[in-house]
Amino acid sequence: MFMNITIIQQLFLVFLALFLLRLALYILAKLKLMPLLIYALCTNMVFPGWTVDHPLLYRGIFAALAVITVLRWVGPKLAEHLEERRLMEQISAQAHAAREMGYQNGQFHFDMEDGNAVLKFDE
Repeated sequence: MFMNITIIQQLFLVFLALFLLRLALYILAKLKLMPLLIYALCTNMVFPGWTVDHPLLYRGIFAALAVITVLRWVGPKLAEHLEERRLMEQISAQAHAAREMGYQNGQFHFDMEDGNAVLKFDE
């Protein structure tokens, strides 16, 4: 199949393959899947005998790396959600206290200072 292609076409195919490999590695790195790939490649290519002799341990380590990867995806979103929830509870409690003091909704507002919502009264 590749006997009748010119040197230019061969070079193009080599550069295309290198570009696609680089793109695939970039995507894996962005998705934080690189540790899984490195572990799978190293164990299957460098230590194939160990992989065959210890299949449960091999799969257990792979599963642990997969769980860590999922936690790296979910962790920042969970922290962001918890911080937003904390701020909403803080705002709600301060607004409730302001209403108990006799202020109406249009008579106060909130400013952010050092990551906290601070109640300010309009005069």
